Amino acid sequence: MEAVGAVEIKPKKSGKKVLKIIGIAFLGIICVIILAVLICFIVHKCLSASERKLLDRAGLVNPVSAGDYNLNAYIYGNDNPKHTIVGISGLGVSDYSVTLGNVCDSLAEENKIAIIDRAGYGISDDTTKPQTVDRIVDDYRTVLKNSGLEAPPYILMPHSIGGVYATHWQYKYPEEIEAVIYIDPTQIGSLDFLEEEPEAWDADIWDYLSALACKAGLHREYYLFQKLKLWGGVPDDILDCSKALCMNQPYSFAMYSEGTLEKENITKVYNELKPNDIPKLYLSSSFLNEETVEEDFKAQLGYINSIYDSFGMDRLEISNDPEKVKELSHKLYESSVELNEKSILPYVERLGNCTLVSLAGDHMLYLQKPDEVLRECEIFLNTLDAGE
Repeated sequence: MEAVGAVEIKPKKSGKKVLKIIGIAFLGIICVIILAVLICFIVHKCLSASERKLLDRAGLVNPVSAGDYNLNAYIYGNDNPKHTIVGISGLGVSDYSVTLGNVCDSLAEENKIAIIDRAGYGISDDTTKPQTVDRIVDDYRTVLKNSGLEAPPYILMPHSIGGVYATHWQYKYPEEIEAVIYIDPTQIGSLDFLEEEPEAWDADIWDYLSALACKAGLHREYYLFQKLKLWGGVPDDILDCSKALCMNQPYSFAMYSEGTLEKENITKVYNELKPNDIPKLYLSSSFLNEETVEEDFKAQLGYINSIYDSFGMDRLEISNDPEKVKELSHKLYESSVELNEKSILPYVERLGNCTLVSLAGDHMLYLQKPDEVLRECEIFLNTLDAGE
């Protein structure tokens, strides 16, 4: 006998509906992200094509084979040169070919200038091949040979980490190098700084993802929304070309490799250091003149403020406080003296036949003090020509 009033209870389906809605929403978000990335990529490619045309009109586009990929080589100057000067940029500096013009344009009247962008820089091809110091130097040598330039010797003009590559080049192939002009190079007179800040040298998965994001063109939107720029201190007459070179690939797989191998490359070159007779000029940004350090520091603050103005950032007001300027400038002098004794002078001594000149300024000396850098280069070149 059936129970009177019995009611059949069916399981609710609301839980499954919620999961289905979440799944659809998640799929929708993924589709929106993919679409956004695709749009960014298309915009990046269109802007890159337009920027390349700008660089081409300026005579800056000259891809030359380095073997497995092409590197851009900006070559100009006297066809009957006294010297051939080869520019080697610092890490991540994609616009060295135009910004070094502050110095090299005047030198080009009597000399040939060759500024080669490494793999992953400016409009040079990117690569996943490990950027060891040997590969980087061999890339430069191959491009110079394939560009049709006369045979070496060359005068190398490296900046920052480029000094490491130049030092290795002159030791491995001394017959190819006439002289070296270091512009505030990475100091490798001591390896203490590598041991003191090991984390600064460890690239991780986020660096790799950053390179991947730049391939997709996401950096353009990032810089736009963050109001960031890569070209502080660049003169107006070359600003458009600087932007075009920087925005094509501000970070790449080759730069990522350079970063991961930086400590290894520096250690290799440090271990092979020994004096030789190749003439060298070392232009340091250190503040080593105690009598002028306050004025030098004020000038440095003015330069930093000019960059902050171009970024739309608040200016440093320290220069309005004489006591603070005095205190900080003398601390800067003391730290410069310590760095000089600990790392720069040992490097100069181990290089051999090297003249040290302090210009007291920003790391990007060729941007901040092009006239002073040019003056020292001309003095050095005149000494070479005189056979002194």
